[in-house]
Amino acid sequence: MTAQPGPTRLPLVWATWLRPLGWLIAGAADQNWVEVGQGSLTASFGSLGQAEVPLACIRSALPLRWPWWRGYGVRWYDREAVGFVGRGRGVVELTLDPPIQVRAVLQRRARRLALSPRDPDRLLALLGGPADPEG
Repeated sequence: MTAQPGPTRLPLVWATWLRPLGWLIAGAADQNWVEVGQGSLTASFGSLGQAEVPLACIRSALPLRWPWWRGYGVRWYDREAVGFVGRGRGVVELTLDPPIQVRAVLQRRARRLALSPRDPDRLLALLGGPADPEG
């Protein structure tokens, strides 16, 4: 019998200039993370944002350039799209089918979930997505 690797947790991060705002919005850094486990991806953005996504629901994981005008924090950025985003570069967008319920201040149905992990290439590798060409 071989041991199964445990879940991998990656911090969700804020741009340096946004860290004070991030602390006010999402709390301490240890409350902002994404974790890929055996059958699910779980994300926490402090007390305002929570998502649990079965890996079977993730259709794609791709790098996404986050425009400044969408804002930062817990965002509803399109119809059925939720973001836990603290910076413009290094964002990963998951496409989900079927959609899932996400707590983004309020409960919301999401077909897309954007995350800003410290190591986006690692998250993409864990999910089988392509590496971000912009790094």
